[in-house]
Amino acid sequence: MRPLVLIPMLFLCLMPAHAAIDDYPLVPQAPGQCLATSAYLIQQHFAATPGAPATLCFDTELACRLGSQVPRDDLDRWIDSLRLPYRPSLSALAARLQQARTPDGQAAFDLALVTNAIAARFWQSQRERQSRLSAIDAQLEQDRPVLIHLERPWRFAGHYVTLIGFEDQPAERVYRYVDTADADAGVKIVPAEQLAGSQFWYRGTGLPARWNGRYLAAWAR
Repeated sequence: MRPLVLIPMLFLCLMPAHAAIDDYPLVPQAPGQCLATSAYLIQQHFAATPGAPATLCFDTELACRLGSQVPRDDLDRWIDSLRLPYRPSLSALAARLQQARTPDGQAAFDLALVTNAIAARFWQSQRERQSRLSAIDAQLEQDRPVLIHLERPWRFAGHYVTLIGFEDQPAERVYRYVDTADADAGVKIVPAEQLAGSQFWYRGTGLPARWNGRYLAAWAR
């Protein structure tokens, strides 16, 4: 009888790793609003969970009405309430999310934030990106979407996309992400080797871009 026990255990050990957030909300952004729009969709994702608060407030302002739909006026009101700087950063967003409160005055989010960029010219950069991807994997495995910052060459303004899962395919691991600048495309994929590499793999709107190691995971308490 022992082989009948060992074979299923071996099969489980060899199963490919997988993490995915299904039915993730996605709407197109207004120009220059990739970070604020992505943050709004993160809280829309958590608003769909049982027991989530119906509203969130910044200071005394109503940020938005949460639900299964994403009305444009709610998104605009959320962006206005965030009051992010002209060229926003993950640090600025994290500071505002830490101020978000539920109607009974409780903090709305917990955060995992990494803001130091990885210099692409160093040979260690890919190893460091891979280390950070491992930390991101741990967030995705708990159904927590992760915002990442993409940098462009020559100091042009960067871009933000949201990782929502990964999957080990026969040849490689791929990551699933959504891009509010190309919402009609739905969920996209990028191979882990490209994501952790120093090449400009992102070919969406504007100039090509690459992940510089910065990320933010925010999840409802």
